[in-house]
Amino acid sequence: MTLGETLQQNLARPIRQPQTFTIEAAQGARVEADVEASDALACRLRGLRVQRPAQDAEPLPQWAHRVARQASGLLEPLAVHEIDTQRGEARLRSQTPSQKGHEVHYYEAVLNTTGQASLHRYRASYNPHQPREPIPFTLTHEAVGKLVDDFLS
Repeated sequence: MTLGETLQQNLARPIRQPQTFTIEAAQGARVEADVEASDALACRLRGLRVQRPAQDAEPLPQWAHRVARQASGLLEPLAVHEIDTQRGEARLRSQTPSQKGHEVHYYEAVLNTTGQASLHRYRASYNPHQPREPIPFTLTHEAVGKLVDDFLS
């Protein structure tokens, strides 16, 4: 059973209080899901973090482009926004953010050379003086499991 499938099973029970699920695999892979709520089909997440096993290291640019191609189940597909080799970090964002009035909503995934990846959703104003704000997002359990496995594979 993959780490994503294990998380998917853990999310299938009702969750009414915010909590963080941490699941570790023997090879060093780990996933942490900050869950606001969950029911039989879907969950509301505040964030998702994944740690790849050291032996699965692939060059950061290839990892970022592969995740952008494979990741599905989100409201908007991801696209590589920037790869900063100096900092050892890649940033993926929604290819086409959702427009909501005078705001945009988008996903942002950050991958780094230590094998860590995180996914959050943000709300931003068109006003450059207003900071962006993290917001929860809803995914089916199946989409969360697949996304975890996309980050890890």
